[in-house]
Amino acid sequence: MEPSYRGWQDQPPDYGNDPHLFTVEIEHNGFFCGLRDNLTYTSGTLDYFDYCHTETFSMLWLEEFLHHFDYQFDGRLHLYWLKPGQDIMDGVQELREEKDVLHMMSFLNQNKTVCVIVDHTNFLRNLRPDMLSRSDIQIEVGSDISAGQGQDHTAAGQGEGNISVAGQGQGNTSAGDDDTDSDSDFVDSDNEIEDGDDDLFLDNVDRDVDDNNDVQDTVEIQN
Repeated sequence: MEPSYRGWQDQPPDYGNDPHLFTVEIEHNGFFCGLRDNLTYTSGTLDYFDYCHTETFSMLWLEEFLHHFDYQFDGRLHLYWLKPGQDIMDGVQELREEKDVLHMMSFLNQNKTVCVIVDHTNFLRNLRPDMLSRSDIQIEVGSDISAGQGQDHTAAGQGEGNISVAGQGQGNTSAGDDDTDSDSDFVDSDNEIEDGDDDLFLDNVDRDVDDNNDVQDTVEIQN
């Protein structure tokens, strides 16, 4: 079964206990505004695509949804999604490639409808990059991306699966610590001025050149 557009007279589907089916809610034809603590999406239109399937869903389907409204990825149009129970001020997640789609689907066990927002003018990247989040997930080969079963498709750090999210402060701080520890291996005690070492001075100063800067040891007294 392929995703289908929900007309204004159609009722939302009942997926029952099927863990694979879900709905994509697209908010489009509007614009972001607000430069401080009042970021909103204004004058948008809500449309729905039902019967999306976790085993076949990808960025290509999102592009098909946009083509339904005659939208094109022209460099200014970008897609974002909201985590269940969050709003725009909690931050939006970028949708740029397949791993972002997998991360989005990993939350389907919490909600069978995912909210996708269309930024038509590249407003967020240009003026509110602080509101953007990106999921750097590592996809295991052969992992099951079935939603709602708590299997190997979910993001680590959420307590829901085995796909790891490269979070800040997770595994990145050790590199800095190693650099700090290894700096001591490169300290040359011969260059420590406070220890009275004059290697740098002797190696770089030609004592045979008279630069008239030496202090005379004797003073000639004229009668």
